[in-house]
Amino acid sequence: MAKSLQGKVNRSMVIVAVMTGITISAAATLILFLSQMNIHLMTLASLLIALSLFAGFAAYLTGRHLTEQSANDLQTLQEAINEIVKGQDHRASEHLGLLKSQESTAELSGVVEPLEEIMSRQQKLASDHELRLKEAHNKGEKTKLQLASLRQLMNSAKMLIITADEQLNITFFNEFAQRFTGVQAEAILHRGLANVFPSGEWDDVNSAYQDILDGKHELIEHDSEIVDANGRIRTIWWLHSKFTENNTSTLLTIGHDVTERKETEKRIVWLAGHDPVTGMLNRNKFLEEFDKAIFEANRSQQTSCLLFIRIDETCFGDNHNLPAKQTVDSLLQHLAQSLKTLTYYTDIQGRLAELELAIIKVDTDEIGAQILADQLLMSINTLSVSGLPGIKIRAHVGKVMFPVNNTSAQELLGYAELAMHQAKSKSPTHSACHTLSLEQSEAGQDSQNTFWKQQIENALSEKRFILHYQPLLDLKTESTNFFEVLIRMKDAETGAIRTAGSFIDIAEKLDLIHLIDEFVLGSSLKTLLANRDQRPDLKLVINLSERTLLNNRFIEQLGNALNKSQLPASCFNVKVSTHLALKNHDGVLQSLNRLKLLGCGIILDDFGLQTDVESQKLLALLKSLPVTMVKISGNLIKNLLMNDYDRLFIARVTKEAHNNNIQTIAEFVEEAPVLEALKTLEVDLAQGFFIGRPSDKMQTEK
Repeated sequence: MAKSLQGKVNRSMVIVAVMTGITISAAATLILFLSQMNIHLMTLASLLIALSLFAGFAAYLTGRHLTEQSANDLQTLQEAINEIVKGQDHRASEHLGLLKSQESTAELSGVVEPLEEIMSRQQKLASDHELRLKEAHNKGEKTKLQLASLRQLMNSAKMLIITADEQLNITFFNEFAQRFTGVQAEAILHRGLANVFPSGEWDDVNSAYQDILDGKHELIEHDSEIVDANGRIRTIWWLHSKFTENNTSTLLTIGHDVTERKETEKRIVWLAGHDPVTGMLNRNKFLEEFDKAIFEANRSQQTSCLLFIRIDETCFGDNHNLPAKQTVDSLLQHLAQSLKTLTYYTDIQGRLAELELAIIKVDTDEIGAQILADQLLMSINTLSVSGLPGIKIRAHVGKVMFPVNNTSAQELLGYAELAMHQAKSKSPTHSACHTLSLEQSEAGQDSQNTFWKQQIENALSEKRFILHYQPLLDLKTESTNFFEVLIRMKDAETGAIRTAGSFIDIAEKLDLIHLIDEFVLGSSLKTLLANRDQRPDLKLVINLSERTLLNNRFIEQLGNALNKSQLPASCFNVKVSTHLALKNHDGVLQSLNRLKLLGCGIILDDFGLQTDVESQKLLALLKSLPVTMVKISGNLIKNLLMNDYDRLFIARVTKEAHNNNIQTIAEFVEEAPVLEALKTLEVDLAQGFFIGRPSDKMQTEK
């Protein structure tokens, strides 16, 4: 029995030893798996494996009195454990299967199941590990692809992209930078950034880089010029920054070619002060430089001269028709070239209007100024421009010496323009020059003209011209579909509204009236368009100057404007004075026929004001001119209730007009009895304060 007990003890010790070995081996297996990430765990795993071998050896010593079969089973078990430790699951399974088939090792068969569980978990861990390895690999590949894509993007970008280390040595130089500069990456990598920038700018750029590295600035930008691969100087806008990784800073520099943009900006700045056709200063810039010239003349007590030049447009035709714009531009370009040969670089030249030029001759006397004026006129008289065959160009020049009594540039320019007009009045068919002496008695009137000229020009540029509308009442329908357009000017200082009578005459005298007429036309079109939906029957009466009315070019502009706006021409009614019709019947007839072809209404204005003209001659105009309305003079309307002669004349005009399908308008209607008398006389429309005063807003009904 003692022997039997001893056998059980030996078997128990063997099983304990084996189980100890298995537990140690399993722990060793797990630690060995984890040890791939840590060398200390690998050492621990090796130690546990050694212990498992020792346990197996101990089991062998303990069971040396066991049967040979038992010894073989223990050996098989030990080999299975060793295969599990090695990760040879297939061979370990063979050993464990052999143990299961041996009946004599029933005590050991209970050990097989835990070992299989350990092996299964080991396989799962291995599988999970392999999956994580694949994911890490895929992630690494994705990162590589992203980096490759980023590098490709940096190389294909239309910008210079450069990176450098903290020592300012270049670490990346993209392909665009290589093509742009003609420098290959291998020739510049690991060299200093100083090789990229002009030597004269490097100190500033270097200082900027140091500020970025020191954290004083996150971004710094600047412009510099570099020479591209084709030898052209290009302007580059640079942006410098840095990024930090693993406590290492990398400088990032991006450059963008802004040469074209800079050239455009320079062109815009140049155009802001110059005329694009002649290259001369424009009006605003010329006045600015003129002020400086006056200041310098006062400071140095040097006499200078201002020449105001106007090409006489009447040499192009009897009706003031200008040639095509290209021909005018060619003429002015030829003239500008001539002026360059007659003046010094210190002289100032400007184009003030379409056919107006000015020259400031510095440090000269009256003799020198007159010589320049004569040379200028001679040059103009000999101009030959393609597109103008047989046309003899002529010009008139106004000359003013300065400085004079602290007179401003604007005032002196006005005086010179007045001198030009005097030259034109004295010699309308030949080129001529006139010198205006500000000490002459005419200076007072000239000053007044200059004042109003400045007012008109400033009002145009500052948009201080406004339109007022005065209604015309239809005496049959009691409606107000007609409005006369009246020009007004707002005073810049007081805001007071000035009527046309205070500036129209001077505008005509100084040849500014066409600008006012163009303003009236454009603003009237806008008014009609704005009211088209609410008031499709709205009609306007506009006043045009004699010069504009006889200008075929303006009538063409009116037709083009109406076509573009798609407004019916009948909404426009143009007034022509009876005085002009009597003075220039043929010229007026030609212009009115053109207006009639457009479809515009035509109003014969101030009819009956001419007391020195026979009634029969006046009435004959109603038959000879294509007018649609006749406006009876207000002087006759005011006396309607007291003067039988005026009453009879109005009746006669109305009858004759109706016989020719012409409507009549009575102005200066200021009281109800006059209005009732006009209805009795069958006058068609009435206008006056009783109907409605001029206003910037149109009244809808009386």
